[in-house]
Amino acid sequence: MPKDLRGFGKAIDYHKQSLAIVQKIKDKKGVSNCYLSLGSVEYKLGNFRRAIDYYLNAENILKQIGQIHYLKAVYDGLFFAYKKIEDHENAEKYKELAKAK
Repeated sequence: MPKDLRGFGKAIDYHKQSLAIVQKIKDKKGVSNCYLSLGSVEYKLGNFRRAIDYYLNAENILKQIGQIHYLKAVYDGLFFAYKKIEDHENAEKYKELAKAK
């Protein structure tokens, strides 16, 4: 791993620890924030499919708890991640959803 990306491994560890805590205390908003953060870190590391999984988890929770104003960040992340893996159909879908927010 390049020197400038080494801190991201620690970030993933800390976000996963936070995720375990907020899941234990049933803080759904906290869980969605952890998933969004994990998606962002994985994206920066080039793990686009893993990023997509985290973003989709965040999306599901945000919809469940009615925090739809945070969905733009999720949709932006999904757009860029799908674009990186050349899934143009899903990239376009999330680009449009992000524009609508």
